[in-house]
Amino acid sequence: MHRLRALNRKSDTAEFFYYVMEMATRNEVFIAGGNQTTIDHLTAEQLRRYRFAFPSIDEQRAIVASLESMLGKVELLVREILKSVERLAEYRAALITAAVTGKLVVPAPA
Repeated sequence: MHRLRALNRKSDTAEFFYYVMEMATRNEVFIAGGNQTTIDHLTAEQLRRYRFAFPSIDEQRAIVASLESMLGKVELLVREILKSVERLAEYRAALITAAVTGKLVVPAPA
């Protein structure tokens, strides 16, 4: 675990850096050359070798706002999907119960 801070708080935001590190982790930037069977230890010295682009503070804030807006929409969609899955599971259970107890009415073919 590393504590990372902006060199200049007037030109960099912690939120933007968080998303940069999240992207690097998800894209396995830090695993290159590591052993896939163990958890890699990323030392401070190793971390210093990586370079990431940091646009202007205004662009960082705009990127963070855009990401947070999109992530909020994704979270809402995930909640809706989970509710739908739960309702479908309940419906499936009700159908199975109705079929087993003989309460399921199947219309005759026309």
